[in-house]
Formats: sequence, C-alpha cells, structure tokens
Amino acid sequence: MYMSKIQNFAPAKMGIAAKTMSLAFVITILVMDYFFLDVSRPFQSWLSALLFLGPVALLTIVWFRRVKSYSLMENKIIVQMGSYTREYDIDQIQEIKKPHILFMKLRKIYGNGGLFSYTGLYSYPKIGRFKAFVTNWDHCIILKMRDEQIALSPENYESFLDQIAGQK
Repeated sequence: MYMSKIQNFAPAKMGIAAKTMSLAFVITILVMDYFFLDVSRPFQSWLSALLFLGPVALLTIVWFRRVKSYSLMENKIIVQMGSYTREYDIDQIQEIKKPHILFMKLRKIYGNGGLFSYTGLYSYPKIGRFKAFVTNWDHCIILKMRDEQIALSPENYESFLDQIAGQK
C-alpha cells in the first residue's frame, strides 16, 4: 500500500542538554569576539578573524546539518536535514524499539553531539551502533533495518509509529 501524499512529522523540541550546549557555544563565540577582536593591530586582527570565523563556520555547517523534519511518503521514511535528505525504505524495517536512553551511557562514535541536534554514528550498550537523527533522546525511537539501525525523534512518535505500521 502506498501513500498518496507526504505526511510530515516535526522533530521533537530540543532537549535541555542540546539547548544548553547550543546556547553555551553561541555565547562563547560572542564573548571571545568581544574580548579578542582588535582590528587595530595587523597580526592580532588575523588571529581575531580566525577566532571568529572558525567557530562561525562550524556553527554554519552544523546548522545546515540539523534535523528539520521527518516525512512518510510512498513507503519511505524521509529524514530532512538542513541541506540534504536521507531516505529509508519502510519495507526494510525489521523491528521498532522505544528505548529509554540514559545520556551518560550514550557514546558518540562520529558526528554532532548536541549542537542543534544529535546526528552521526552513536552506540548504546543495549542497542549497539546506530545512525542518529535526533533532537531529543526522550522521544527517540530506534528502527532496526536489515543492514543498519537508525534513531529518530519525532515530536508525536506514537502517530509516526502508527503511520509506519499502516504501511507495512
């Protein structure tokens, strides 16, 4: 059975850890720039520019790689990131879990660890390795596919799971 239209699901609101990390990062950049930006001296102006542009470039890259939405369309789950999308076939889903993830036991292998979202490759003792596209670990669901596991965090995950179940 195929869907005739796209069904969009907003990601969960950022958790307190992600909000705190994002806010702290932005404030640190602003404070560093206020105290160290001095364009009156040539060498110091280059150093100041690097101190400013490096974090701003990182912030921009992370902003364009944040989780924007999840969609279901024609038997596919579409994860819309800031500048690209990922598609996963619903028919590939073997198991769906709604784990309680303790942030302290979570291990980031590669990716973004909370600046606007959690994206990349993560590991958790009871789950194993998985690709994360998460904004809030309290809303996290794990979709075990044939060859990988992905973590998503739709705001209304019950409705999201109902729609997936209707497609299988």
